[in-house]
Amino acid sequence: MALLYKRRWRLKGVHSDSVLALSFNKSGKYLASASLDSRLCVWPWSSSKQEGPKFTIRGAAGFISITWVDEHTLLAGMEDGGIIVARFNKTLLVVTGFDLHRSPVECLDAKGSRIVTGAHSDVCVWDLVSVGNVFQRCTFLRRLDSPPVSGPNQHTPVVAIAVCWVPSFGANALLTSYLGHGIMIWDAVSGGALKALPMVIFSGCASLSRDERRLAVSNFTTGFDIYDTNLMTPTQKIVHDDVLMPSPPRTCLPVAFIHDGMALVGVTPSGTVGIWDWQTEQPLHTLPHEGKPPILALAAHNLENDDFVIATGTGALGDGTYIQIWQTQPTAHAELPTSAPATPTRRFPSVIHYVVVPILLILSVILLDPRTIIFYLFAT
Repeated sequence: MALLYKRRWRLKGVHSDSVLALSFNKSGKYLASASLDSRLCVWPWSSSKQEGPKFTIRGAAGFISITWVDEHTLLAGMEDGGIIVARFNKTLLVVTGFDLHRSPVECLDAKGSRIVTGAHSDVCVWDLVSVGNVFQRCTFLRRLDSPPVSGPNQHTPVVAIAVCWVPSFGANALLTSYLGHGIMIWDAVSGGALKALPMVIFSGCASLSRDERRLAVSNFTTGFDIYDTNLMTPTQKIVHDDVLMPSPPRTCLPVAFIHDGMALVGVTPSGTVGIWDWQTEQPLHTLPHEGKPPILALAAHNLENDDFVIATGTGALGDGTYIQIWQTQPTAHAELPTSAPATPTRRFPSVIHYVVVPILLILSVILLDPRTIIFYLFAT
């Protein structure tokens, strides 16, 4: 069935600066948004009506990264190197902050109480300790080594762009993508390297497929690269139509697997949000934004069956800041002709069937071989 995305809701009037991160919780009931305006918001998702945020947290610095610990617990990284842990239910919101790094926490991920944070060259593993609804401590466990530095990027600073737990490679396996130094899979307990994929190109945002078999990386030169995480080799490349722009922006453009890993949604250097079939490398659909604002954040979720939703966040100020929600609409029925359905074609028109054939049968008895009768009987 072909799927077409339509604009559903536009969330605005809350954030006043660039939205840098978006994330749906596991059930898809809530959407979290992080912004440079020092606001962290959680929005209830409903396909029937547009709602304001369930709550808004004002921080001491801008929020730049987010991930969900569980259905009602949110983890957010901040510009000043700190993190916020927010746990909520229908009536209660508990917020705890921890100072962890000296650089902005640009990426993070959680697996139960075990969390990982990436802040410039530091990739650290921590343990969140809670009592009831209150997180009391964030205990340092390990700082991972830097990736191998060699080749044309050996003088480039080491910067962690994306981190995520990969349980299919081991209980403590952790994938880290670096700006100019490739991809590493580490054992977060021993600190040893499990797999390595050096890169010459500069890579930006990354997204792991749900089955953890594919990694999509947004590079700074041509488009999106798809890697087999088991073999650590490139398998597909999606080249942007606007790759020949005079001066492509040096911005980490977001990318994410959608449709149960069958498609890819991402942002091109010109700001176009597109959807591709990554296996054939062919474009499927575009999500146009009014005024063509820069898109710096996106998130996706499968609500049920073929009901998918995508959220995009703009990198703008004031009235230009908003979150656009898109939802799929099946197009199989819409593509059918609007006129009355055609009558099924018969093997014989009714006149031939009821008049001509009987006459031929009678003549065959008189003039033809009896085997001809059998032919006409089967033909009718």
